[in-house]
Amino acid sequence: MISEVYRVLKPGGIFTIKTPNLSFLKISLYLKRILNLLRLRSPFIYIAHTKDNPDSVHIGLTTHSHIEKLLENNFFHTPITTNVPLIRKGFPRFITNFLYRNKSFSESIIITSRKAIFKSLWG
Repeated sequence: MISEVYRVLKPGGIFTIKTPNLSFLKISLYLKRILNLLRLRSPFIYIAHTKDNPDSVHIGLTTHSHIEKLLENNFFHTPITTNVPLIRKGFPRFITNFLYRNKSFSESIIITSRKAIFKSLWG
């Protein structure tokens, strides 16, 4: 998909992608499983939007570093990541501020990058 976006985007054009964050999902599932075990419940958690997927994984989940590599491999440059603060009801504000600095604790990945104006002859 990213190579097709590169093909149709004019030189210097801006591309923004937003997708669920795989790192956040892994952390939250791990914590939910621990809480279920402590409550003497089953640690197996069903994720509604992964129906009929044998691994119960959202198709297309990825990490910040993987998207940045894909953008670089397709000649996009200077990716800028926008962190979305993790705000939950009853969550202390100082914890939210602490987690805000870490990309893994953002539910979504939002990365904006620009198509190169000139394509390198060596890369």
